[in-house]
Amino acid sequence: MDLLRQEKPFIFQQDNAPCHRAKLAKDWFQEQNIEVLAWPANIPELNCIENLWSWLDKEIAKQEPRSLDELKEIAPNILNNVPKSILENLIDSMPNRINECLKNKG
Repeated sequence: MDLLRQEKPFIFQQDNAPCHRAKLAKDWFQEQNIEVLAWPANIPELNCIENLWSWLDKEIAKQEPRSLDELKEIAPNILNNVPKSILENLIDSMPNRINECLKNKG
């Protein structure tokens, strides 16, 4: 928990997934005196990192790691070789993401 402590106060941001809304999770943040940003459900996703995680998951599955050591070995190699087209698509998708957010008064 010390890793989260900073001299300046901060607000923790997370999505509105059911596991994050669970009473146990809410109670833990409250006990730790960590302020959580109020975040609406079902908003257009502006953070394209989720798409990169999905791609990474598929690429790792192709390699079929059988242990944590194998995963630790292959994941950095995959991440260091993300095709330029994947990154460009994520970047190019931002105007549409922003327009959807504005359209939904987000």
